[in-house]
Amino acid sequence: NKNAQLAERLINAGYYLSFGAALLNEGSYAAKALTHIPLERIFLETDDSAVPIEQIYETAAGWLKTGKDALILQLQNNFSRVFNI
Repeated sequence: NKNAQLAERLINAGYYLSFGAALLNEGSYAAKALTHIPLERIFLETDDSAVPIEQIYETAAGWLKTGKDALILQLQNNFSRVFNI
């Protein structure tokens, strides 16, 4: 929830970033940062939010200008890579 520059520094340091309900707020730092992160370095989550994960997937896909199914496949690949599954 900080800013795009911080997100880029974290990615360059090898971290993955997880985004959640903050993406639903059009002016949020999270929504802006998401568009600067390679798809291979993101996760999506609901964490402590009552928002359905499907809504977060749809919103993220819109921000990223990609299909929801393609995004979900990428998230599954990210999970497999991080957890060596």
